[in-house]
Amino acid sequence: MPKDPYAYVVAAFQALPSPDYVPGLEEPEQAPPSPVYIPYVPEP
Repeated sequence: MPKDPYAYVVAAFQALPSPDYVPGLEEPEQAPPSPVYIPYVPEP
């Protein structure tokens, strides 16, 4: 690890992406299901 911690952080963020990474749009084939909202009804 370099003496300067900031230089280490900069070097870590400049690392090459993993070889199995494919740049581009990553859209799921189908959108996730919408959440089910249960309305709040206060008891009398």
